[in-house]
Amino acid sequence: MLGIVLKSSIAFSVSYIVLSFQVNNTYIFDHLNNITGPVGENIQMVLSKSFSQTWNTTKTYGKQMFTSSEPDSIEATIEDSVDKTQSAIKRQIAPVKKPVESYLEELRKEERDGLSRIIMEND
Repeated sequence: MLGIVLKSSIAFSVSYIVLSFQVNNTYIFDHLNNITGPVGENIQMVLSKSFSQTWNTTKTYGKQMFTSSEPDSIEATIEDSVDKTQSAIKRQIAPVKKPVESYLEELRKEERDGLSRIIMEND
């Protein structure tokens, strides 16, 4: 990046110095400007018009984007509400057993059932 900036600066400085030399008491830049002057002016006018048109079009589309996002009237808006019978506050929550306790209870039940089977078979 620094190399590009440095090279560009050197190229600009060299071209500026070369174009500032005088030939027949007139700068080289003036000689080139006499030859290419009308072309440069035409290019500048075309770019200026193009920029103005682009800017105006962008402003128009920007205004349309914001005005089309607003509702046409207050009646066009939709109101949303939640029925109070669906409120979670009134709902009864069943007590939840801790996972470890429920697992131990199932294990104890299985052990009791297994012991009961063994006792029944031996009788």
